[in-house]
Amino acid sequence: MKTAKFRVATAGPTVDGRVIKPEWLHDIAETYNRDLMYGARVWMEHERGSTDTSAFNALGDVQSVELQTNNGRLELFATVEALPALVDMNKRGQKIYPSIEVRPNFAQTGKAYLTGLGVTDSPSSVGTQALKFSRNDKEGGALFFTANEEAKLQIEGEDEPSDDKPAVDDGKGDGLSAKFKSLLAKFSDNSKKSDAKHNAMSGQVLEVMTAAQEAIEHGAKVQADLDEKFSKQGTELADLKKDFATLKTKLEGTENHSGQRPPATGKDASELADC
Repeated sequence: MKTAKFRVATAGPTVDGRVIKPEWLHDIAETYNRDLMYGARVWMEHERGSTDTSAFNALGDVQSVELQTNNGRLELFATVEALPALVDMNKRGQKIYPSIEVRPNFAQTGKAYLTGLGVTDSPSSVGTQALKFSRNDKEGGALFFTANEEAKLQIEGEDEPSDDKPAVDDGKGDGLSAKFKSLLAKFSDNSKKSDAKHNAMSGQVLEVMTAAQEAIEHGAKVQADLDEKFSKQGTELADLKKDFATLKTKLEGTENHSGQRPPATGKDASELADC
């Protein structure tokens, strides 16, 4: 689902006194091209999942960006191709603040580039830590900045979203998928609370990871059982073929002692009676 454009960053000081440089936003608007350069994806809390069942998989893609000036302030707007999970979270009032990921010297070009877009529930804490360096960083660091305003995703062709409080998903379901959704909902709700809840949140993340590991191990066991079964059947078939070949060879090399009666030769003429 393609969203209408919404503001993701404003040039100027951040919460902790650091600065989003205007030239960075100019560079991003000038260079961003998801097809020819690099596609920025949308991530929950800037976390990247490593498996296709991770709770931190990509939530969408940044399609395009543009600059606007509002009351003398330079603002960066983005259009996002949102996956259903992102639309659902936004409707439930979860992860509503955009947070840009900027690499000031992208690919040694000397220009800043948008490498990702995070969605978060805690703009004040992220703002306090406005500068975060990405793991395995070798190009001067990716900087994370959060726009301190809610971003309501409006799908193109739909009416403006109302201010009515959306209904919260009751989380009903069955199986492993429902368990993930329930645990993820608890994790999202707790992210609004104070740092005193950090340990509880960590435990819930561990619970999600444990459930995922159990599912992976179960699948591996099922596959191993099937492999063992087919291997055993293959061995038995090979043994039968071998025994059959041995029997056939033995039969072909055995003389025929069936006891067939020899043909009659008759009597010699000299043995005929005198007449």
